Amino acid sequence: MVAKIGALSLLFTLFFVSLAVAAEDDPAASPKAARKSVAELVQQLKDGPDRAAAADALGRLKEEANDASSALAAALQAEDIELRWKAARSLASIRPQDQATVQLLTAALQDPNAKVRAYVVLALGNIGPAAISAAPVLVKVITDKDPAVRRAVINALRKIDKDRSEVHPLLIEVFQKGEPAAVLAALRTLAEGGSEVVPNLVEALNEEDSCYWACLALAEIGPEAKDAVGPLLESLKRHGEPEVRMQTLVTLGEIGVKSEASSAAISAILDGDQPAGVKYAAAFALSKIGIGDTAKASLERASKSDDELLQLISAWALVKLEPENKAAVKRSVEFIVRGLKSKNEHHRSIAARALAESDVPSEVSAPIVEAALADASPETVSLAIDALVAQGAKAVPRLSRGLQNETLRGYAVDALRRLGPEAAGAVSQLAVALSAEGEDAADFRREVLFALAAIGEKSAPAVDAITKAIDDDAKEVRYAACYALGKIGPEAKPALQRLLKAARSDDAFLKFASVWAIVKIVPRNQRINRVAATVLSKALAKAESDRMKIEIADTLSGMGEAASVAIPALEAELQSDNPQVREAVKNALEKLRG
Repeated sequence: MVAKIGALSLLFTLFFVSLAVAAEDDPAASPKAARKSVAELVQQLKDGPDRAAAADALGRLKEEANDASSALAAALQAEDIELRWKAARSLASIRPQDQATVQLLTAALQDPNAKVRAYVVLALGNIGPAAISAAPVLVKVITDKDPAVRRAVINALRKIDKDRSEVHPLLIEVFQKGEPAAVLAALRTLAEGGSEVVPNLVEALNEEDSCYWACLALAEIGPEAKDAVGPLLESLKRHGEPEVRMQTLVTLGEIGVKSEASSAAISAILDGDQPAGVKYAAAFALSKIGIGDTAKASLERASKSDDELLQLISAWALVKLEPENKAAVKRSVEFIVRGLKSKNEHHRSIAARALAESDVPSEVSAPIVEAALADASPETVSLAIDALVAQGAKAVPRLSRGLQNETLRGYAVDALRRLGPEAAGAVSQLAVALSAEGEDAADFRREVLFALAAIGEKSAPAVDAITKAIDDDAKEVRYAACYALGKIGPEAKPALQRLLKAARSDDAFLKFASVWAIVKIVPRNQRINRVAATVLSKALAKAESDRMKIEIADTLSGMGEAASVAIPALEAELQSDNPQVREAVKNALEKLRG
């Protein structure tokens, strides 16, 4: 089984996906459409040979194409999927403040195609505060079955309601009335508000139907929710329902040391006559808060309980509280090892996490984790891999051996990617893994390339193997190969000829990825940079991912005078809502102008 793509490789998968969208919508692909009048484009939109191109061209004309709004509205009902999403995007561009447009797009959120729904959400977000009337429907769409739509909703809600005053009450209402799936999706969105939303959630603690869900959201926020500690303690006194008490304790733990005021109350709960689950949560909370002799004494008593799981959690907590106490560590590790060997799968998972999050010496923990991989479930293996990653470069030999095991190789390559440059000792084994075959082999080869990219210039010995991957049968592998070569940088010069050939490909996806990689490899070749700057400038103007904008700006910043053609596109991004984008763009402009 291939491990789920990690956060970094996901970001750059999205980077290349956005690049593909930019290539797909490149104005140069339809120069004739761009020269037509609005009337001609409207006619083409109604019955022409390429209706989607006409919709796109109208959007680029912005307010000049105001007369085309009715035709674009009709196109939202067309059978052609591409036409529908391009019509939605262009409507938002042509009439961004018009409420009739907002209503049309709100209705289009029910489109049966996920890509169309995602672009409709994106269009509403681009309209901004004028689309606030769509917020109630967008909040419901947060439970969409397609992850791309859900991610788009989060970004759109931020743009539509920047101070969150309208959206948050809607999300709180989801807590009280929604189905669990809707509630969990709303929680993730709400938690992104950080300390700003804590007052809303404290208010929700007072409502019986929303208290549990408010605790979950506060736990997601973590230390920034410190102002909720007092109300959470009051909730503990008020609620007798075990599930609510458990989640309240876990939330106090996730707030961490800023919950110090709750330590004595939690110790009393751990010592008292409570349901088992409440005691587990209390021990967990104390491991996170980590304060006071009273807490340690309570955990010591709990570690001698007849309850195997309470022993395990308490041992975990004591290791975290006293990492320098060798006797305590030795005793606690014995409990954790016992947990890894438990017949109860849940206990084994907790034991693996205990190793991952505690400061157990590597000479003790690493062999234990390696042994645990042999017959554990995927969930337990994933948690055990976390423990190996915590060992840093010391874990690389064991992870390299895991690449040869078809069952475990996905987890091993994910861990090596997470280690980044520390995993340099695995480069030769990763190069061999690029020839892997079997079920899910293409996905595995892609992940191997992401791991090599994360290692960076130290992956230079694998350049030949990575270059061959540009000819892989799977397009995702080809794109990832370009990305890996670009991240290696100048040390990947032997791949230049193959990348230059790929840059002339009919595959727009591969063309953009190759150009990006070439610039990273030869950043001072002005002849190449002049061509690349034009390509990257267009990609920046079309980019719908902030990660992509940052990457392009960083690339342009090192291209010298040849990239001056990109200055207008960079200047346009100075108004971005994302401070990281603004910073990257500002840095690029300073270098290009200087």
